[in-house]
Amino acid sequence: MHIISLIQQRKQGQPLSTEQMDWLVREATAGNIPDYQLATMLTVFCYEKLSAAETIAMTRAFVASGDTLSWDDVEQPVVDKHSTGGVGDKVTLALAPLLAAAGLAMPKMSGRGLGHTGGTVDKLESIPGFRTDLDSTEFRRILAGVGCAVAGQTARLVPADKLFYHLRDATDNVRELGLVTASVMSKKIAAGAPVIVLDVKSGSGAFFADQEEAAGFARMAMDIGEPLGRRVGCVITDMDQPLGHAVGNRLEVLEVLQLLSGSDGLRDLRDVLVAIGSLELVLAGSYPDIEIAGEHLNWLLDSGQALAKFDEWVKAQGGELEQLEFSPAEFSGVARHSVIAADSGWLEAVDCLAVGNAARSCGAGRLSQEDEIVPNAGLLCHAKIGDQIEAGQELVSVFIGERQAADTGEILQQLSTAFRIGKSPVTRRDSVLEMLQP
Repeated sequence: MHIISLIQQRKQGQPLSTEQMDWLVREATAGNIPDYQLATMLTVFCYEKLSAAETIAMTRAFVASGDTLSWDDVEQPVVDKHSTGGVGDKVTLALAPLLAAAGLAMPKMSGRGLGHTGGTVDKLESIPGFRTDLDSTEFRRILAGVGCAVAGQTARLVPADKLFYHLRDATDNVRELGLVTASVMSKKIAAGAPVIVLDVKSGSGAFFADQEEAAGFARMAMDIGEPLGRRVGCVITDMDQPLGHAVGNRLEVLEVLQLLSGSDGLRDLRDVLVAIGSLELVLAGSYPDIEIAGEHLNWLLDSGQALAKFDEWVKAQGGELEQLEFSPAEFSGVARHSVIAADSGWLEAVDCLAVGNAARSCGAGRLSQEDEIVPNAGLLCHAKIGDQIEAGQELVSVFIGERQAADTGEILQQLSTAFRIGKSPVTRRDSVLEMLQP
């Protein structure tokens, strides 16, 4: 078998067999295929799309390239969750303790920020003392005691995906659905949970710009789950505006605390949280239907039990909530600015990608791999699509890091054009667009 013959085969529209895909992934991971030849094959995959069988074969081969986790010794039903990435997406921070309070176990490997989207690890590490560099023994001890644990992704899980993704990114071959699905699902399969729920974002701030494309990915991911022994469900959620109000690491932690404390002003975030959590409970066999599961999760939120579990979890991973600066007005290490509405009317659209990029420029994300996160940097967006706006009101509070101060004018200008105000009332958007069950 040789890479040139496989490239020629795929150029002619002939799919790779399982054996050929295994060989391709194994030899590439071992360093036996030059990057330029592997990149050529990935480009061919983008023009001659992966078949369903090839996508499953690639997913299996990715999983086999490294370690896999098992949770057979955990008493509670074990579940996992993945988001395709969005702006202000802090769902994992609330979902992990909520599901633990509901009797599930959620061991989660999470990453740092990527592009305009924030990373769960960065958000958790904005809590003073919070540790995500847990070894296996610590991770399992916290999971057994609390019911949830979150750690940074390990290089030993799915190393083939890291190689393939690097080359896809470098050659602009990121968007082919089969490659995307194999990348996402291999990491979830290797993480070992029998139940997986994907939060598939759709909109201007998401990887999938429209709902039809998001649903196509969701169905493909679900089709992969069954032959690989996983129950996979998907919730398609809106990302045409930030989720909640906060965009930035410590700001989002504070917003999660507001949510778990019963805040009435975070309906979109709560709706997404309960939808994903309800599907987890149903797929895990804890409840017979979504409605009953949702009622229980809302009770856990309203009763304070989810908040108590969050506090227990943070302490178990070394975090000190009492050391947080709870008032953004008193945040250190950042300068506060405001974006003011120039006109009256109704907020009719948000350039969510521009909002995410602005938050990154404030210091909430990285422009290069070496950049340091500014924990207090970010945005508070005070209006939602459909809200009535008065000229002169504050649309966005902006917190810019000291090292990013030179970019203040550009950041404020970017945000001032990201919120479009119209003259007619606008229908408010649903945050949960569709739910797919196996």
